[in-house]
Amino acid sequence: MIEVMLIFAVFTLIISVVLGVLITGKASWYMGGAHIELQQDLRRAADWIMRELREAGSNSIVDVPPNDTGDDSWQTDITFYKPGGVVGGYITWDLTTPIQYTLGGLNNTQLLRIVPNDQQVLANNIVSFQVRRYKSSPGILEFDLQGQKTAAGHPISDTLTFELKLRN
Repeated sequence: MIEVMLIFAVFTLIISVVLGVLITGKASWYMGGAHIELQQDLRRAADWIMRELREAGSNSIVDVPPNDTGDDSWQTDITFYKPGGVVGGYITWDLTTPIQYTLGGLNNTQLLRIVPNDQQVLANNIVSFQVRRYKSSPGILEFDLQGQKTAAGHPISDTLTFELKLRN
């Protein structure tokens, strides 16, 4: 009788360990997938921003002033104009269509692209969007995107920082 109870206890212990490993593996699987989705959202937003802002010039950016004070003055949105044409060898800006990137939407965690009469969600699960530039190099913008998501009851966060050199 004692042998049966001992065998039962050993098998219970083995099954408990196996189940613990499986549960941990399942949580890791979901967390890994969520982290990949979060990274994809951050990269998709960065790609869109880089593709569109490369056409802008340092004079076409409205609300990110060049700053060299060293006070870490990040802006939480950016508004700019795309080229409208060339007159007398100089680029003119299409002032009728400002483009803005800012946080908004669902729980203020969506990166939005806003133009007159339209709004587009570029990425979800974004908790911080910041941009800045320096007087010493006003044609270079520095971006910081932070995302956060919950998977398997655990918060997952990631940050993407990048610099963008304006062409015009």
